[in-house]
Amino acid sequence: MKCYKRFVATCGMLAWLSAPAWADTIPFPDPAAQIDAGSGSSPITALGSFSPAGIGNTGIFSLFNNTGELITSMTLSTQIDPAVSTAAINSDFTCNNAASGNPFFLNCSVTYSFVPGKTFGALTITFFGVNPYVSTTGNFVGAHEGIPPVPASCLPNPDLQCPSSSVGHFELNFLNPPTASSPNVDAWTNGSASTLFLGGTTPTFSAPVFTDEPIPEPGTSTLLAAGLFSLTLLYRRNHFSRRSRR
Repeated sequence: MKCYKRFVATCGMLAWLSAPAWADTIPFPDPAAQIDAGSGSSPITALGSFSPAGIGNTGIFSLFNNTGELITSMTLSTQIDPAVSTAAINSDFTCNNAASGNPFFLNCSVTYSFVPGKTFGALTITFFGVNPYVSTTGNFVGAHEGIPPVPASCLPNPDLQCPSSSVGHFELNFLNPPTASSPNVDAWTNGSASTLFLGGTTPTFSAPVFTDEPIPEPGTSTLLAAGLFSLTLLYRRNHFSRRSRR
């Protein structure tokens, strides 16, 4: 398993600092982060630092897995205000897991830590947990087996080379899911959310960190099962042959 590190992690003692409720609790919609299925996109390895709601984007980043391997976890990290309470983090930031629509990962978590002596708190959003690999075809959407790679034959530009295929495509979506009373809203630029962010401005995320691992070649499991079956038959034949000669 490999780990692509695209930012320097902030490490230190985990300390939760309390603050007045009006300073760190925002009304709905909260700042959200989701991983969704995608189509047209850019390579994940080329994504550097980014703003979840910067000028020129709509809060959705369309990407594809060009690593050649199965992405089994993904972590997003940014810096926010150093005086945010545990309760505020738990209530004000959301992410999607399998139960709330994530098609590739089973779990997600939002964590926050303040390192003494620093002027910021570290916010981390992690998507993780996959089912055992069983897929040999399809785009893995809904299987929760991780994000598959784009087929090698579709690289380097799958939008042109394989326009009808969605295998290996996904989105980082920072829009809040719609409700009966609210359409998709980008709470990362919501004025009430600015009380959570350094300088009251939308934070910048470091490039994603992700882990990946090779996908078993098609037919490998079948060949292994066939081999074991053949060995079993050979053992049984030799066993009964020896008994018949006694």
